[in-house]
Amino acid sequence: MAKHHGPRPKKSPAPPQAKRSTPRAPRKDPVLAALAALALVLFAAWAYAPVLQAQFINFDDTDYVTANEQVRAGLSAAGTLWAFTATHASNWHPLTWLSHMLDVQLFGLDAAAHHRTNLVLHLANTVLLLLALRRLTGRFWPSLAVAGLFALHPLHVESVAWVAERKDVLSSFFFFLALYLYAGYGRTPSAGRYIALCGATALGLMAKPMLVTLPCVLLLLDYWPLERLAHNAPEKQGAPGKLTRRRLSFLRLAAEKLPLLALAGLAAFMVIAASRQAGAMASLDELGMTARIANAVAAYLDYLIKLVAPTGLAVYYPLRTTPAWEAAVAAFLLLAISTAAFTLRRKAPYLLVGWLWFLGMLVPVVGLVQVGGQAMADRYTYLPALGLFLALVWGAADLAAQRKAYKIAAALAGLVTFVALGLATRGQAAFWKNSETLYTRALSVTAKNFIVQYNLGSYLSSQGREPEALAQYEACLAINPNYAKALNNAAWLLATSPDSGLRDAGRSLELALKGLSLAGPNPAMLDTLAAAYAANSRYEDAAATARQAQDRARAAGNAALAADIGTRLERFERGMPYRR
Repeated sequence: MAKHHGPRPKKSPAPPQAKRSTPRAPRKDPVLAALAALALVLFAAWAYAPVLQAQFINFDDTDYVTANEQVRAGLSAAGTLWAFTATHASNWHPLTWLSHMLDVQLFGLDAAAHHRTNLVLHLANTVLLLLALRRLTGRFWPSLAVAGLFALHPLHVESVAWVAERKDVLSSFFFFLALYLYAGYGRTPSAGRYIALCGATALGLMAKPMLVTLPCVLLLLDYWPLERLAHNAPEKQGAPGKLTRRRLSFLRLAAEKLPLLALAGLAAFMVIAASRQAGAMASLDELGMTARIANAVAAYLDYLIKLVAPTGLAVYYPLRTTPAWEAAVAAFLLLAISTAAFTLRRKAPYLLVGWLWFLGMLVPVVGLVQVGGQAMADRYTYLPALGLFLALVWGAADLAAQRKAYKIAAALAGLVTFVALGLATRGQAAFWKNSETLYTRALSVTAKNFIVQYNLGSYLSSQGREPEALAQYEACLAINPNYAKALNNAAWLLATSPDSGLRDAGRSLELALKGLSLAGPNPAMLDTLAAAYAANSRYEDAAATARQAQDRARAAGNAALAADIGTRLERFERGMPYRR
């Protein structure tokens, strides 16, 4: 057989492969990875340690725990039924109610124990987020960096330090569990994996309905990092009227989420019904759609600013009218960022995914459907901020991969950032010591915050500091004169205070009548009006009003209030005012 002595033909070079974000092989440093994750959890626990000395606050903690008879009774069959059927506190979240009941069953009303549960859930969320991202992307260190930003960002203190926000940390646990399960399902679909995913989604929605956006987040993950969406494949043109390959792929993935969307739709229906029943949802007559859109785009920009520079944080940001120019600037910036993320979608798909994650997850709470009187809330960023964290960290990781010096610089910058965030979080957590420290801080960083002034007045009154409480009620009424709760509380103090220098019978009756006209004849308002009549020596009016208040309290099933009103009624019938 003749040998070929000529030059061998050269092999043509392989075509360059597009950079993909598929998982890499596991690195052989599990001990280092475990130690790094443990260090993050311990540092986060240190940063949040002040919450373990915090008290309950008189803002929602009363409705959720301390004054909620169903929760105070602990776990029971009747309580479980109530949890699944009640729309108390303008919400529907049975799993959250059950978690509060379990805490009471185990720890009573020990505030430290209730705060500890929140903190443990936050730390568990950090670990589960790390595992989910590692499974989704195959990259440990960037996943750890995202988990670190999530664990240590001061904007997340509210979700952890506020007992009433148990729903945030609890629902997020199931959100991260769903991401972890979806990472497995996305690569190896099976009926069992999908059923588990539906279960995690349902539990998360029963803890807080804000997870209605989870199916959309999963679609984003199909694009990156799972790459289940055929976005890089050439479209096949078929016969007229037939869909392209890309469109079929998207429809298949969207159809795959229909059971999850059905669960989300059911949860959304329940929470909207609860909000409407409680009168917490503003109508278009109260706040028009143009104003809502302006407030929403401004809120997006405010959230971005607070995520970059987390200062001036408050438990409550009052709703305000957004000037047209401010809304226009915010809309322009949001559009510019969106355009940039879309333009770079091939080279850096995580930018588009992270940005849409942030925008999309905030939709239920950004004010297009206005529930309550707040303009925004720190707790609303607990999950949406992850989109920005993903975009930032993966962008930094791609940049650092270009040179060794960049890697060192990125590692040092990350370490400094985590330390700074941890210190800021510890400082922010300290403000949650009690209602007074929390509200005083909020009033120092916000303007015209009548809700906080009212709550501070209520707290001071409960501590027997009535002159200070009255000053807060008056300050509240100076901003929004028709706030019925402040009118009622101020009237009560002016009518019933044992301090003769504080009492003002005429002013008390004026405020009580105005409050009743605004809020309607509920038992508390009628009780205050009766006391105000008695303070003005109008005992027949006082007795008649007290009887009406007692009847309404009994009809509402409030036996304790009915008994208290009965005690005062006896005094009025004897021609005596009521003094505390």
